[in-house]
Amino acid sequence: MAFNVIDLMDQQSVEGARSTVPFFFRLGDTQRASIRPLLNLDGACEVWFHKIYNPQGKFYVESTCARVIGKKCQLCEDALRASDRKAKKDMTAKQMFMLPVWLYSIKTKKIDDGMAVLDENDNPVFEDLTYTNKETGEKKLVSGVRVLQLMFKESSFARVADTFRLMYKAGNSIADRDFLIERHGSGTDTSYEPSKRNPSPFSVKPDFDVTEEWVRQSCINNYPPQVVSEGYRARGTSDPAIDAIVQGVKNAQVADDTIGDF
Repeated sequence: MAFNVIDLMDQQSVEGARSTVPFFFRLGDTQRASIRPLLNLDGACEVWFHKIYNPQGKFYVESTCARVIGKKCQLCEDALRASDRKAKKDMTAKQMFMLPVWLYSIKTKKIDDGMAVLDENDNPVFEDLTYTNKETGEKKLVSGVRVLQLMFKESSFARVADTFRLMYKAGNSIADRDFLIERHGSGTDTSYEPSKRNPSPFSVKPDFDVTEEWVRQSCINNYPPQVVSEGYRARGTSDPAIDAIVQGVKNAQVADDTIGDF
């Protein structure tokens, strides 16, 4: 798919995640999204992944573990050397199951003069999350292929992962229907709650074949492994601010293990 890089940056600027690209599925507090899994659960891609919270910047340093490409991982080595138990746990790679989905849209609370707009029943009014194409000035819907980071323990996506797993074990394909995902809370109180819709035909055709191998390679490309003796690998050109964050991680300046947004 020939992505427009500026469009992607514009989308990321209004999405709930502080990610380098709108690749992983994330929402802001109280946002909701309509999605369609593009593969059944047995097509999810297992990836060992580092997601290390930086308390100073209040966001995550993310990296595919180098073991995925058969090399020694610098972050794993740093975790082994960490003397602090909490730092060691935070720096250790997590087993994640990456599932590609189609994001139809994100709904966010309508705000007017800094306050939420309510309907006649005093319920919040939601509207589609959009972004502005900086080249054309056109408003566009935030949508496209995203990847869910599924984990079953110590994860804000645990309810989503369990819902998908139980449906699959009951003989139902999760790729046959749409789901509504809602985010509640933030920090340690973050949770993603799923609701399933009735089976229906998928009306959107992505511009490329979304396969397990595409997911794995995209994780590696978007969140490069940090290989022992090869130095820090960033997306694109090196950014001094990001380099400083990674150096902070190597100094074990990481968050308490109770903080998480998985």
